[in-house]
Parts: sequence; structure tokens; C-alpha cells
Amino acid sequence: MTFKISVCVLAYSNDLVVGHTINDHDSIEIVICNPVTKSWSSLPTPESFQRNHSFADINLMLDCYLDDYKVFLLENSGVWSPTSYTCSVYHNKEGVWTTMKNSFSNMKFDMPVFHKGCLHFISNCASDFAKSSPFYKPYVMSYNLENENLNYA
Repeated sequence: MTFKISVCVLAYSNDLVVGHTINDHDSIEIVICNPVTKSWSSLPTPESFQRNHSFADINLMLDCYLDDYKVFLLENSGVWSPTSYTCSVYHNKEGVWTTMKNSFSNMKFDMPVFHKGCLHFISNCASDFAKSSPFYKPYVMSYNLENENLNYA
């Protein structure tokens, strides 16, 4: 697969890879591709991607199965608080981004896994709980997409 523009891989699951491009007009495009079939398509790009070229406060995760996939966007919204994150979900079959109503506090999103309607990841729950070691992440967090609850597992 050849792109005439730069592509940065943000997440992958099974045979799918999701990334972002920067085209000739400096606008950012989210693409999802299957390297095996050499096929790709564009996703609607959330406004936050256009505003935040550094991607410092954006976490993108992908869950795919058979003929469907979901992309999860966890980002520092900065609207209510600089430590507040929102979750948006792009469902392939619906073709639109949906933003969850509840937000949650600043945390790390390492090793994300989607299972049984929940997003699970390990976290240190914010820098104020962190020890000096970069490997200290004492919590397994679970974000339920149906009831929008964040739980410690």
C-alpha cells in the first residue's frame, strides 16, 4: 500500500490499522486501512483533530470484528477542566462520531482492550498518584460505554 502523503499509525486491531494523514492543505484526515487487502477509507475527522496538531492529549483505540469496527477517541477536552477527558465513538455501521455524556479525570491509557462493551486499560490515574518509575501503573480501569461509568477493576 502506498500513500503519497505521510501517515502516522495511531492504533491497530486484528487486520485493521487506523492513522492520521496531513494532506497538501494541512488538514488532518483519519484513515483506516487493511494492509492485507490493500484497501483503505477515510473517517469523518472530529474538529479536535483539526485544532490539535500535536496529538498530545488524544488517545485513539480500535476494536474490530468480522465486518464491523469501532474507533474510540479519548481526548483532553479542556472545556470543563484541563484534566477532563471525553470519549467519542465512531461506529462503522452508523458512520458518525458519538460523544459520551460523562467525562472523566486525567489518566494514562496504556494497553487498551475493548471487551463486553467496556474499554479496559492500565493506568496510574494521574501524575499525582504516580511513583518515580514509568512502569508504576497500579490500576486496571474500565470505562463502560453503555452506562458511561468509569470503574477500577
